[in-house]
Amino acid sequence: MSNKNTYTISLLEKITQLPHHFDRAAIVMDKLGVNDFAFFGGAVRDMIAGRKPSDINVLATMPRNDPFWMSVRKEIENFPETKLLSTKVFHSSGALQQIFHDAGLRFVSANRSPRHMAVKFIHAAKSPNPLEIDVNFNDRSVAISEKFPVAESPAHAMVLTRDGRLYGEQNSIEHAKSSIFEIRSGLSPFYLIKALIRYEKIRAKIPEMTVQTEIGGNSKLVDAWTAIDRLTGIPHKAALALRAYRNKITEPSDRVVYDRGFVNPINPASRPQ
Repeated sequence: MSNKNTYTISLLEKITQLPHHFDRAAIVMDKLGVNDFAFFGGAVRDMIAGRKPSDINVLATMPRNDPFWMSVRKEIENFPETKLLSTKVFHSSGALQQIFHDAGLRFVSANRSPRHMAVKFIHAAKSPNPLEIDVNFNDRSVAISEKFPVAESPAHAMVLTRDGRLYGEQNSIEHAKSSIFEIRSGLSPFYLIKALIRYEKIRAKIPEMTVQTEIGGNSKLVDAWTAIDRLTGIPHKAALALRAYRNKITEPSDRVVYDRGFVNPINPASRPQ
């Protein structure tokens, strides 16, 4: 790693045929006018481990002059300053629900931070095979280089292009296949706790996931966390309760009424159905 905000990745292998859910996500992104994107994070980890991901994580550049994304960006930038133990600002917006609804999509959540903004939505929400897509937008191009935004662990430090080029760290594939969540060294206690909460969320879906620290990391805190969890289960339950509370605050229920005064400039006929 060069600094705390980036990690070094390289081409690991070429995948000749992407799983169907990645192809579906790529088609949705194309129809939404997003052509600079790549897959990353837990979705790629699960693909390597032979699991179907619960959602598709996408890293993308938001189109600047597209009416749909201009409306989305404006709404996210106007979010009130509501933070939940994070540098991110979360908000549940009736206007965003309307924008995505008119595009044939179900809005789930959105957030912004000093470095990026993100939206989560569902394609074909009422079909037997809905697809949840979680898009993280950066202002710069997603062109793959040796330096990429930091991930919590090597298993999540993989990036997959739509043409099947898989990038990551030297041990990314091994950790993904072995279900290892290795927390990086050099994290402050606050970010270390955030990484452990993230680990507990993953472990709720992947019980075999284990946690360890990178050489030189704060192994004492991680060892204490896992020991208390084995004896009482409190860290795992507390982390999931915190996550559930955040979702309750940031994700609208099906009963939320759209903003009646909002006028959507988008032509829904041109969007995914």
